[in-house]
Amino acid sequence: MLVSCGGSGDGGEASVTPSPIAPAPTPVPTPAPSPTSPPTTVDTTTLPADPAATTISFAASAMSPQPRRITGIGVHLAQAGLYPIDPERTLALIAAQNNNSFRDDIYWNAFAPSWDPQGSHLEPALKAALDRTDMMPVLILNNGNPAIEGTNPPITEAARQEFAKFAGRAVRAVGQRPVIYEIFNEWNLRVGDRFNKLVGAGEAGDARAAQYYVPLAKAATAAVRAANPQATVIVGTPADDPDWEWSKAVVRGGALENADGFGLHLYAHCNVSPWNNATALIGRLERARAALNEANGGREVPIYVTEFGWPNTSVACGFDAATVGAYTAQFTLYAAAQPWIRGTWSYQLRDQATDAADLEMNFGLYDAQYREKPSACAPREANALLAEAEAATLHRPSPDLFVLTLRTATDTKLIAWTSRAGQTGSVRVGGTIGYTSRPLCGTAVAGSADRLVQVGVMPVVVSVPTLQLMALQARAL
Repeated sequence: MLVSCGGSGDGGEASVTPSPIAPAPTPVPTPAPSPTSPPTTVDTTTLPADPAATTISFAASAMSPQPRRITGIGVHLAQAGLYPIDPERTLALIAAQNNNSFRDDIYWNAFAPSWDPQGSHLEPALKAALDRTDMMPVLILNNGNPAIEGTNPPITEAARQEFAKFAGRAVRAVGQRPVIYEIFNEWNLRVGDRFNKLVGAGEAGDARAAQYYVPLAKAATAAVRAANPQATVIVGTPADDPDWEWSKAVVRGGALENADGFGLHLYAHCNVSPWNNATALIGRLERARAALNEANGGREVPIYVTEFGWPNTSVACGFDAATVGAYTAQFTLYAAAQPWIRGTWSYQLRDQATDAADLEMNFGLYDAQYREKPSACAPREANALLAEAEAATLHRPSPDLFVLTLRTATDTKLIAWTSRAGQTGSVRVGGTIGYTSRPLCGTAVAGSADRLVQVGVMPVVVSVPTLQLMALQARAL
């Protein structure tokens, strides 16, 4: 599904102004004092004066509760005819990664092939997976259909109606279950016969233009709603969209009117360092949010990041497995604290082939033989931390230092990281209560006498008993 690297026309790091991300906490009554009550004042006695550090104070018990964000992953069960794939092993790996959703396709030309152009034929591997799990998938209603004249691409009114009929049949074939349906994949790149990069919203006569996508999205959304009222529908999901002009045109055209949110694909791996890491994706995402909200008349647009990732290969634009794991975990943790992000789906679970020179085939956390790569562990542990979190708030003491606070049923976790390898920071835990720290995939150790925890590109988890109020110092080194 990936074709191009994002961000070339929207470069630059994320905003340097730190601000609270989670909604304002609901006031919590102060408990009556007792021997077992948590402290009612922040203990900063072990935080020395440090003008280079940012002091963060927070009330763990007052953090706003939030539902678990969707942390999904892309698979290719619908391409089983091209790349052998085992549904049971795929589902087992999704569970092993602590993901709670997967993303796949329903291709119109395969669902309704030439020998049955009005048929309803789910790919057997996809159907087998859907039958074996109650996990909520993202299913892309995708492609034109050469078997039906004038529908490849579907840019005429007659073709749009045929696509809407396909959408309704596909939804009915999947059944009445919670599903997120995505209306097409990277329309601004994949439809039509032009191969130059589309910049902007597109012009009349160019099938990739937003003006042709909007009426198709509206027709398909209505068809999905009619077939399954409980379904979630997302529109957009462009490929590289410099300055988000295509996306803004889609919103202004009304594609969101009956939909639930806007899908985004975020990549930066072919950008020069440091604009190729998770922090670069965060900056691009925050600019996309601003652009979409402006196009939506200032109203918040729910965002679904249905693709993001880094290829694990030694060729140009590739990354080593440890870096892929760290960046994937960073972005997942960041997104979980943003109430305007409804879910993220990393790209992807498993390599599609064994050719190390094929960039797109090497985005997997597992190789083509289902063997785990070193990149799998950090996202797996990040997903597990988020699964137990009752509330989350992100702090950004400096442009390249992040601190995520999580409240769980048993403790408070502070998860800190820096943007890239070679960049370090530190967190000093206030008070005198005991704590442990560990990098993701590492072993926990007791806190040191100076209560200082070193931070790097691999997120570090600090666990402390849940307190009413707490303080820490964070600084980039």
